Amino acid sequence: NELLDSCFGPRFSVRFDTLRQKKSAKGEYSEAFDLLVMDRGRETPVESLSGGEKTIVGEAVGLALSIYNARKSSIRWETIWRDEVAGALDPENASRYVLMLRRARELAHVEQVIFVAHQPEVVEAADVRLVVAGGRVAVEGGAEVAA
Repeated sequence: NELLDSCFGPRFSVRFDTLRQKKSAKGEYSEAFDLLVMDRGRETPVESLSGGEKTIVGEAVGLALSIYNARKSSIRWETIWRDEVAGALDPENASRYVLMLRRARELAHVEQVIFVAHQPEVVEAADVRLVVAGGRVAVEGGAEVAA
């Protein structure tokens, strides 16, 4: 939810229901793993979200589970890698996505987030850019990078 808050403020939150009441037997439950999305405090089906909102909510859940698992297993990450996740996002949600990656870096206590992107608003939001063109890689922006 902290990752979603970095994108949308308090608009979205998610929770997992791990038990579901059986329809056939009142008071009995079966195990479940249901993702419930709250939009402005009201439960909403994931299917009702826009494509960009689904992408960001899904990415927030994936990153959160990865961060949780790393903490529980004492794995020390140095880098978060993302590949073309923002590809289908509109410019506003693409900018929000970069904010979420910055928050994920803080929560995971990693040194860097490396992501592949082609949208100008995402590329321009990067601290340092590796531009691959014509068989060469150029570094743009940021501090000096060691080879």
